[in-house]
Amino acid sequence: MSVFNLYNGIEQELHFLLLKRGMMLIVFHLYHRMKEHELERTFTEEDIKKSIRAVHSHLKTEQSEQWNQVIWVLQKYFLWRDVEQGTYCFRAYAQQLCEGVEKVLYDTFSPTQIEKYFKYIQNLLDVNDFEGWYQTAFNSYVGKVSLQISTLDCQVVAAVADFKNKISADESYDVVVLKGIF
Repeated sequence: MSVFNLYNGIEQELHFLLLKRGMMLIVFHLYHRMKEHELERTFTEEDIKKSIRAVHSHLKTEQSEQWNQVIWVLQKYFLWRDVEQGTYCFRAYAQQLCEGVEKVLYDTFSPTQIEKYFKYIQNLLDVNDFEGWYQTAFNSYVGKVSLQISTLDCQVVAAVADFKNKISADESYDVVVLKGIF
């Protein structure tokens, strides 16, 4: 019995485990549809093709052969096919990956998360052991708070840029007066 070599395993399977962008978006589209209760835990090949069409909406014609190839590749680690029922469901890896990405994105882009962090570490504050609180509670949240601040900063910059674009494109606003705001 040989010992498993992680690097060799990844080298052989990486393209199946970490799919290209378009294929990953199909997996996330299916996951999103399940979260929105548009799909049940099990779904059909037509449901998969609907997600492929949504992700690749730029394609004007049905690409049946390519889509069958996509479904075949997804079966390696992402989809399990019940041949008797003619249905599919997520494999554990796909479910865990989608849930992990969802959590990272939620934690990163949730504007209220920073408030929760501060309230939590404030509730842990022990004035009798400030040094211990600072070393354990406060320092463990510095990275999380920094990420939230960075994310909020990006959101503010994007919102301001979007606002500027909308205002400058709309003739009904006095652009000279609005420029003084910025």
